[in-house]
Amino acid sequence: DDFSDSKNKNSVKLDAQGLALGSLLISKKRKARLEDNSYHRFAFQDGPLPDWFLDDQQKHYKKYIHVPSDVLQFYSKRLKEINSRPIKKVQEAKARKKLKASRKLEGMKRKAESIIDNPNMSDAFKRRTIEKLHYSRKTRSKPRNVQYVVASKSGARRKSQRSHSVKGLLKEYILQLILLLVTLDLMLRMRHCLKEGRT
Repeated sequence: DDFSDSKNKNSVKLDAQGLALGSLLISKKRKARLEDNSYHRFAFQDGPLPDWFLDDQQKHYKKYIHVPSDVLQFYSKRLKEINSRPIKKVQEAKARKKLKASRKLEGMKRKAESIIDNPNMSDAFKRRTIEKLHYSRKTRSKPRNVQYVVASKSGARRKSQRSHSVKGLLKEYILQLILLLVTLDLMLRMRHCLKEGRT
C-alpha cells in the first residue's frame, strides 16, 4: 500500500508533448541525441542562489526540444479521444438500459405473435388485445403526470396544464400506435389471403 501511494504521488500526468518525447526515447539513437542536446550553455550549476532567481531560470533558461509535428498531432488526437470517452459506469448503465428495452420488445413481439396465431380470437379482438399490450408497455415505461391541487378560499380547484414536451410525447405515442395498427392490419390481411389461397 505504501509503495502504491508513493507511486501515485510521484506520477506525473503527461501532455501531448510529453508523450511524444517519451515515444522518441524508445529509440536508442534518438535517446542519445536528446541526452547530448541536454548539455548546452544554459545547463550550469551555480552556488546557493535565491529561490526567485532559480524559478526564473527554470522558466526561461531552457533549450527548445524539437518534437516532430506528426508525432505531436497523433498524441494530441489520442488524448482528445481518451478525454471525450464516457465513463465506464455510464457506458455500462446505457448498455443495461438498451438490453432491458430489447428484452421487453422481444417479449412483446412474442405475445403479439401468440395473439395473432390464436385461431379462437376474432380479428377485432386480436387488434384490441394488441392495443392494450402496447398501451400497458407505454404506461409502465413512462412516469405518470402529477396533477397539483391549488387550494383557494372558495374551495379546492384542480389545475393541470400540458407542457409542450407532453404534447410531443403524445404525438409520438399516437404515431407509434398507428404504425403498429397498420402493420397488424397488413399481417392479418396477408394471413387471410394465404388461408384463402390454400382452400
